[in-house]
Amino acid sequence: MRILLALFAAALIGAPAQADAAEPLEACLDTANSTVETRNCIGRDYERNDGELNAIYKRLLEKYSADDADTREGRRRLIEAQRLWLRFRDANCSWQGAKMIGGTSEDLIVAGCLNDMTKDRTKELKAD
Repeated sequence: MRILLALFAAALIGAPAQADAAEPLEACLDTANSTVETRNCIGRDYERNDGELNAIYKRLLEKYSADDADTREGRRRLIEAQRLWLRFRDANCSWQGAKMIGGTSEDLIVAGCLNDMTKDRTKELKAD
């Protein structure tokens, strides 16, 4: 049963973007014995990835803190892009979850989507 849940969760969240970033999640999934435990594993990994995203975003805001017009405009655009990205991420993951609307898997799909999109956005911001 544990193996089936781990395989199911891995299929929902897709292939990890970076093997080293996924190891804590994979290790947790290997020991998960229920849907709740699987959701908790994904949730903890998401919290870690969201924290990394927020730290990188704050560093970028500092980078765009100089007092010239071009830098201020870059900062304004970064803030706007991040706000819109957050709205898109949440709406997109909600839509992804609708594939299993009302089922116990809906939560896993949404959580996996949030985690994956957050990891992808972190890579995007790191590239700046």
